[in-house]
Amino acid sequence: MFGGNGGVALGELTVPSGITALIAATVPLWIAFLDWLFFRRRLPPKAIAGLLIGFGGVAALIAGLGGLGTPTAGSLILCAACISWAAGSLYVRDADLPADSLLAVGMEMIAGGALLCIGAALTGELVGITGLAVSPQAWWAFAYLVVFGGIVGFGAYLWLLRVAPTTMVSTYAFVNPVVAVVLGVVILHETLNAWIAIAGVVVVASVALIVASPAPARKT
Repeated sequence: MFGGNGGVALGELTVPSGITALIAATVPLWIAFLDWLFFRRRLPPKAIAGLLIGFGGVAALIAGLGGLGTPTAGSLILCAACISWAAGSLYVRDADLPADSLLAVGMEMIAGGALLCIGAALTGELVGITGLAVSPQAWWAFAYLVVFGGIVGFGAYLWLLRVAPTTMVSTYAFVNPVVAVVLGVVILHETLNAWIAIAGVVVVASVALIVASPAPARKT
């Protein structure tokens, strides 16, 4: 929660929301790569091709951000956030967590939220913040994220990690970015050039290859 969500929040300060979603779509790529690197999971040829294509697409995507005047540092922070989330997802797969998914969600959010608050305090983000300084729109957005993004969405994510292959659970990652890019252009009027569009298609296609690959087996 600290590295994944916190990294995304930090990266989005300079990277458009649609591009952020495209980079976040690489989580399944990092899951497959870290699963092979640390847990010795065999990768089928289709998954290997997906990794190579996907990481190439990410490199092209980051290179294309230069044309939009977006600093490279923000996109690299987002990549680090994806690695953090992928590592956490692999840990949760075998962790000794409570059988109640909502209890597990609460534990993770309390711990992650505490770390995020400490990070915000250390960087001076809490200075001058009061209830009156926050707009009603921001409060509604916060409430929506707590209920649907946190309790409902994350609870379902944790439950699926236990009953389904990890890479299959990550199928959301190639649906979200397409929706986010469209909404970013339509609602927030974010700029989308041809280079980024092509790189985005490559990334999403590579994720589809990873997800469509057979579940990897652990080396013995």
